[in-house]
Amino acid sequence: MAQSQAQMTKQARVLRAKKNKILIFPKIGIGINVVALLMCILPFVGIYNTDIPGIEIQVKGWHALFCGLTGNYTTAGTLYGNMDIFNYYAPDACHALGLWGMIAMLVLIAAFAVTLAAVIAKQPLLCVCAFVVDLAAVVLLVLAYRSGMAVAQSDIIATYCQGNPACSVESYATFPAVLMIVAVVLHAIAAVKALKLNK
Repeated sequence: MAQSQAQMTKQARVLRAKKNKILIFPKIGIGINVVALLMCILPFVGIYNTDIPGIEIQVKGWHALFCGLTGNYTTAGTLYGNMDIFNYYAPDACHALGLWGMIAMLVLIAAFAVTLAAVIAKQPLLCVCAFVVDLAAVVLLVLAYRSGMAVAQSDIIATYCQGNPACSVESYATFPAVLMIVAVVLHAIAAVKALKLNK
C-alpha cells in the first residue's frame, strides 16, 4: 500500500510538472495581452499630415470603447478623442468603428482575464478558452481597422484637409491585432498540450 501511495505521489508530481510546462505559454500570453491593451492608445483612425509633426486628429482604441459604450459620437473631449469631427464626415464608418472598437477592447480585456485565470488557477485547459477569445480579438481588431479606414471614402480629405495631398487617413488597429496573433499561436499550442494531458 505504501508503494502504491508513493507511486500516486510520483504521478501527481509528474502531472504537476507537465502542467507547469504548459503554463509557460499563458504566462507569456499575459505579457502579450498587456502590451496589446497598451497599444490601443494608438489611433484606430487618424488624419496624418506629412507637413506637420504628429497627427492632426485621431480616435484611439480606448476612445472607440467609450464612444461605443455611451453611443456618443458628437461630443469632443478626452474620452471620445476627435470622433465628433470624423463622425461629421463619415457617420456610418464611425459608428462601425465604435461598435467593433468597443467589442474588440472588451474582448481584449476578457482575453487578459482568462489568461490570468489560467495561470493563477494553474489550469492549462483554460488555454482553450484563451485561444478562442484571442482569435475573436484578432478578428474584431481587423474589423475596427477596416471601419477606421472606411473614413477615407468620405470627403474628409477634400473638405476638412482642403484637398492637401500631404494628408491621409490611416489606422494602427492592426498593430495590436498582429500581436494578438502571437497570443493565438501560443494558446493554440498550450490548448493542444492541455487537451492531450487531460485524456
